[in-house]
Amino acid sequence: MKLTKTDQKKVAKEHVKQLLSEASKVFDKDKKLANRYVEMIIAIRNKIKIRLSKEQKARICKECNSFLVPGKNCEVRIKNKSIIYHCKECNAARRLSRGEDSRKK
Repeated sequence: MKLTKTDQKKVAKEHVKQLLSEASKVFDKDKKLANRYVEMIIAIRNKIKIRLSKEQKARICKECNSFLVPGKNCEVRIKNKSIIYHCKECNAARRLSRGEDSRKK
């Protein structure tokens, strides 16, 4: 039986969560495998058309698609109303808003 689109998205989101947790477990031992998990996450995201949460986006470099671990291959800084993730592998910076605080005036 074929899954509906909403069921596909639920399954895909769960699979993305599992891949991120596996990538964080395996990062210290095998960095290439963690980056392969990120490639799989991106493929799932593009095929099923799901959005990643802010926490999930913060773990993936937008430029080189590597798995980011603060303190190891990524620097995290808080500046004004945003959090800046700086990838040490490709020197790309990504700014994410802090959340509710940035929307209030």
